[in-house]
Parts: sequence; structure tokens; C-alpha cells
Amino acid sequence: MRFSRHALARMRLHGLSETEVSGIVAAGDDSTADSRGRPIFSGRVGDGRLVSVVTALEDPEFVITVFCEVQR
Repeated sequence: MRFSRHALARMRLHGLSETEVSGIVAAGDDSTADSRGRPIFSGRVGDGRLVSVVTALEDPEFVITVFCEVQR
């Protein structure tokens, strides 16, 4: 799996590892898409946060961005 610079920066911001993000994509829950039709994979990481991963439409092995719910 490859990661854009933006995705790597977002992963650092949220304390997510490449393994955690890759695992979410591998689980295959891509029931939603962004406004450009790119798949959004969602899953929970070890601390329970819900994480969403956007991959390229033409290359599902390329992560464009990552976002997660705010911890309270």
C-alpha cells in the first residue's frame, strides 16, 4: 500500500500507523464514496476510534487521505 504525503501527515496528526490504515482497507468496508466517487473505507482502530480511509478510484492501493472521529 502507498500513501500520499497528505495521508501520511493526517496519520501522524491522528497517531495512526500504516498497519492500522492498511487493515481498514483490507477489511473491505467501502460502502460509501466521496463526491468524486472514490471509495471510503471505514473501521475502528485499537482505541475504538472510527477511522475513514479514502483511496484512489483507479488504484485502491493508493491512500489519498485519512480522517477519524474526534476523541472526547
